[in-house]
Amino acid sequence: MSVRSGSSRSGSGSGRDGGGGGSDSSRSSPSSDMPSSSFDGTHLSWRSFRSEVLAPHRIQVLDAPPKERIPSSFIAIVEAAMQDTTKFDDQKTCFWNQVKTGRGFGPSPLFPPNLLPPIDQESRLARCMVPSLSREALPDRAINQLGPLYELSLPRPVLGCGFSASAFTIKELATLPQWLHASGTVVHFDTGYVSPSATMYCPFLTFERAFGNREHRVESANNQCAKDGAYTTRALQMLYVKAWKGKMMPELPVSFSCTIDNSFALLNLHWIDRDQTYCMAPLCQFDLSKDAHFNKFLVWTQAIGEWALNHVLPLVKEAIMRLQTTESIPQIIAPNNPRMKLRVDTGINNNELLMSSLKTTFENIPWRFDDEEFTPVSSSTASWGSPMVNEQTFANLSYPAVHPPRSTTLSAAALARKRLAVPGRSPITPPPAYPQNADLALQKRFTYAMDEIRELQQQILAMKSDFSVSHDSLKKELLSELQAPQQQTESIEKHPATIAVSLPQAVIPKPPTQASYLTVLQFSVIMQSGQYLASLIPNTACKFLAFGVVTNVCLLTFITPVSLATLSTRLSLCRLKSWHQQ
Repeated sequence: MSVRSGSSRSGSGSGRDGGGGGSDSSRSSPSSDMPSSSFDGTHLSWRSFRSEVLAPHRIQVLDAPPKERIPSSFIAIVEAAMQDTTKFDDQKTCFWNQVKTGRGFGPSPLFPPNLLPPIDQESRLARCMVPSLSREALPDRAINQLGPLYELSLPRPVLGCGFSASAFTIKELATLPQWLHASGTVVHFDTGYVSPSATMYCPFLTFERAFGNREHRVESANNQCAKDGAYTTRALQMLYVKAWKGKMMPELPVSFSCTIDNSFALLNLHWIDRDQTYCMAPLCQFDLSKDAHFNKFLVWTQAIGEWALNHVLPLVKEAIMRLQTTESIPQIIAPNNPRMKLRVDTGINNNELLMSSLKTTFENIPWRFDDEEFTPVSSSTASWGSPMVNEQTFANLSYPAVHPPRSTTLSAAALARKRLAVPGRSPITPPPAYPQNADLALQKRFTYAMDEIRELQQQILAMKSDFSVSHDSLKKELLSELQAPQQQTESIEKHPATIAVSLPQAVIPKPPTQASYLTVLQFSVIMQSGQYLASLIPNTACKFLAFGVVTNVCLLTFITPVSLATLSTRLSLCRLKSWHQQ
């Protein structure tokens, strides 16, 4: 209570002083004791926040929306879906069983399951928890506005609904402006996998937590919904203005938001007036503790998704097509806004916070990130196999130990293995497919490929060192064999008569001339025939590659340790014969 009353006093004080008190707090010096929240007005009461933060940015909260602002196509979808609401009875029972066991909304940013209609059958829709939005689409502050200079903080709804990557082609995604991209976290409650950095596009529905049904909590959540809706409508408006530059836009965009808790849900409508005012008004309120209201809430939520697919998605695609045909998209440069400041966020990571909340709330599921403990399918070792090693030539060859890359979530993986060791756990299933950005997937594949290239480089270095060791040992053996006849020569000079009698029989063996001639003949025939066949290849690059392969195969086949030993023996015999003739 003391914190809430203090916030009210500071809000009312800034209102009485006109711009003095709020301006001082927003321009507080480093010696000021004001918290960092005073820069964006989150310390104010909900009434002061609307008048001192939202109003200067042309964001208004109205009591009811005009009838002409409600899309007629959306009303038609809702009326058609109201004919059968009993299909959500089982889902309502499951949700309230979760709430009774403490698995509904809590202090964490976790959005509980079974509260929204499933989208498994519709691959063009996507839902992300705690989506990260771009600052570029935030509404600008109106000109000549008096009062405190509060900043408009970036919206961070608890859940966002938009289109998945399956709704667009690769070329369309490359053309779609960056301010319509949002990345968040997807939780698969059926398999236990958490997909971080999942991407959705063109958000049209956001959810904000109310943290209870008291007036100040509900109205504070409505303020955040007003900011979320202003962002989503302005993002679409910026796309339409860019596509229909100099022409009349087909329509002004409309979006939705929802203030929600375990017991109620308040659905809001957002639109843009002709004077560029971002308006929000409550559309419908639901008591989730009643069966009829719960089913109607799911019907309305499902109708919003169908309306977005049938109405918003075609307009977005048409705008993308106009951008592709008129001119190439220039590089998006953020406006030069002196009010923007660079800050370092030292808080806990959203993915880590969601993972800890999942392990605490749904402890019976072995939670893990989907990129843990999975080997990439495009591994060069798995695709091409290990290199061939000759046991005679590379007897001392040993590959260096290559450690696997460290995962960024070792604690989660260790905890998952401990959970799987407990009997009665569900078996591991592969992560389901989820909409993700194509650039992220290509970046992961590129990282895996670079790791494999480094491993192959280390193996090649080890192989070269083994080659040098084998070469040195062979050189020593040849030198020792060449030094042996010199020692015999010295003994012959001392005892010429004895050596002259025994030399032709004991020292000089008859060399295997026929086998050597056959080896040389086979080598020349195979090498010439292989090079002749390679010369028939029309492609020059492939022809030179075939020449190299034939030459290497012949050398590795015929120049073996046995052949080298035979060569050294012949050299020794020739040396002895020349000495004997002298």
